[in-house]
Amino acid sequence: MKLILALLIAMGLFLGLSALYVEPGDNTFPILVLDAVLVVGAFVFFSVTYWYCTQRAMES
Repeated sequence: MKLILALLIAMGLFLGLSALYVEPGDNTFPILVLDAVLVVGAFVFFSVTYWYCTQRAMES
């Protein structure tokens, strides 16, 4: 799970670098927005899942 979170953080950093060079009028802007939604959504999902699993493991 930590590996997936590290991978998503790296993807977010690369996405941030590409956001510096893409402007709203470019053809690749919709792809950038879609990638941002997917990366942020996946990061939130896996972060909450990791937190929930560690909480359950600590209770038992």
